[in-house]
Amino acid sequence: MTGLLPLWGGVLVGAAAAAYIIEDTLRRLLMATHRFWSLAAVDGTSLVLALAVLVAGATQGELTLTTFVVALLVGQTGAAWVAWFRLSTSERPRGPWRTPALRTVLAFGMWRAAAQIIRPTLLTAVRVLVVALVGAAAFGPLEAARVLTAPTLVLVAGLGSFLLPRFVALRARPVRETLQSADRYAAGLAAGVAGVGALACVLLPWLGPLLVGGRYEVPLAAVAGWSAYAAAAAVLLPYSALATVHHRHRLVLAFRGLEFVGLAAALLLVLGVGGGHIWAPAALAIGPLLAALAVRRVVLLPLTRVPTAATVAAGGVRVGSS
Repeated sequence: MTGLLPLWGGVLVGAAAAAYIIEDTLRRLLMATHRFWSLAAVDGTSLVLALAVLVAGATQGELTLTTFVVALLVGQTGAAWVAWFRLSTSERPRGPWRTPALRTVLAFGMWRAAAQIIRPTLLTAVRVLVVALVGAAAFGPLEAARVLTAPTLVLVAGLGSFLLPRFVALRARPVRETLQSADRYAAGLAAGVAGVGALACVLLPWLGPLLVGGRYEVPLAAVAGWSAYAAAAAVLLPYSALATVHHRHRLVLAFRGLEFVGLAAALLLVLGVGGGHIWAPAALAIGPLLAALAVRRVVLLPLTRVPTAATVAAGGVRVGSS
């Protein structure tokens, strides 16, 4: 950032980053304790304070990068304070700080982070394949279709923030029972995401020209394909969350490698079918569906035959065996 920020502005970048980490940690504590409505207050505080700083800066002269850094620092600091006071007293981190379980946190975080890069990697690979094999002109309509259906993937990501703490709260229950819950969540999420995608398809004659300015047509097949991919990702979400809660995140990561089968199917379409790149997003949906089936059958079903602490305490009356 040489020349873009004064020295004191560079120091504020570090402070803003620290404020963001603290705010995000407290925000996740709110999610873990199911205080989801408090997140609106946290995010709203961050937005209002940041905008207030920007408006104040604009009235004093030209907005600079330093102004945006200050806005980020003020917004995140205020949001962190709101998150702190929205937490119950028992959930507020107070120590002891001498023996933190850093190895456990790092191990879990590394496996979760590795799983999170799979989907962006797939999307990037599809873009590269289309541009390299079909041409840059073919990429525009495909990307426009993805932008139209982007809210569905955002919806899937947001629901993931709910499902993990939800299954943590249900962890003491028999796995057969929570697996049935995961089945219901998978069906409901897929239907909801598919409904949003169907709405995007219906509104395509109006939204498409608005998005691209009439320069080219946004293909319906691509919009439907991206919607199918988002619905398939929604099916995988409950099963991966439930398996993660039962410390099977390494197996989840291994089976999520099946998502690359969808990439292979997309490659075959692009190479073997005229105009096949339009159907590449639909081919990607094969991967999450295969991963969901594998996680359910190979990881979760065997757990239904393992007694939980609750069933053992009850004398083995409720053993989830098939």
